[in-house]
Amino acid sequence: MTVEPIRDKKMIQTMQTYLRGKSLRDWLLFNVGINTGLRIGDILKLKVSDVKTENMNYRDHLTVIEEKTKKVKKLKLNGHLRKYFDGFIKSNSLRYNDYFFQSRKGHGYISKVQAYRVLEGTAKELGIQNFGTHSMRKTWGYWAYKASKYNIALIMEMFNHSSQAMTMRYIGASQEEKDDLYCLVEF
Repeated sequence: MTVEPIRDKKMIQTMQTYLRGKSLRDWLLFNVGINTGLRIGDILKLKVSDVKTENMNYRDHLTVIEEKTKKVKKLKLNGHLRKYFDGFIKSNSLRYNDYFFQSRKGHGYISKVQAYRVLEGTAKELGIQNFGTHSMRKTWGYWAYKASKYNIALIMEMFNHSSQAMTMRYIGASQEEKDDLYCLVEF
């Protein structure tokens, strides 16, 4: 099965609402994924210290050394994520060195398998097909592509892909998006 992005904003909102009602940790996990485009392995390792300074002000950028590529990724947190992080830190009394996605079984963070179980199970309950943890990254890419007015070169760079064709396949650019683009150009 090839996982796909979530192309329907109502489904994204439905998943956010559903997860918020079940588990704030899982809700935050989903929101970090769709708002950053990071891979699940990089998300799970996030600590409060990655986004906040010792006096609990936001850092200028979240800097991650990507697990897969070993490349440094530097990204600005949007306003929604800052609000989500603040609420989560407060409601869970997190300290500077705490993981955001703490395992309930001891110290450390949850596994990729556990993250998959939670998110894929939720997607299945909501009728979202072809969903896996990579769907969050693809969802970010799909919506960033649209928001950037189809700047595939920029999205390609964000994902460290070697070709635009690879990025187009990755984000699931479909005939519908191609049609939208044709409708934008009128003389």
